[in-house]
Amino acid sequence: MREPITISFSGGSALLLQSNSTRFDEQFQKRVWSLANDLNTVDGFTETVPGMNNILVLFDHDRLPPEEARRQLAERWSKAQPLPRRGFMRRHCRKRLISVWRSMPLPPLSMPPGRHCSSGSGAATVRRPCRRMASTSCRMW
Repeated sequence: MREPITISFSGGSALLLQSNSTRFDEQFQKRVWSLANDLNTVDGFTETVPGMNNILVLFDHDRLPPEEARRQLAERWSKAQPLPRRGFMRRHCRKRLISVWRSMPLPPLSMPPGRHCSSGSGAATVRRPCRRMASTSCRMW
């Protein structure tokens, strides 16, 4: 038997799907991951935030009217099959980290001496400002 759920609006452009149960259910959680994976490919849904036995889904209300978003969420939930966690969180978190990293402002171009990164080798070395202000190495970026 499938757990009963509640879908409610959270602000003007987000929906919260949550379990009505007060206990943790691993199969429900695997369906949440499956739904998050599925909604990342649907036009109109902009972001998914899986939680513990719930999921917050953000949508673009210009492309997807709120009631249509709610209907699609309920329909996709009814079709969601449990997905093993393995690998999903890594892909989901990596995608979000990359989008945050790309939105970070670049450091000023006038860096103190010694605060730069080098890419390349020998005569082809290109020097550029380092994203990590406290370090002279950008190997992690």
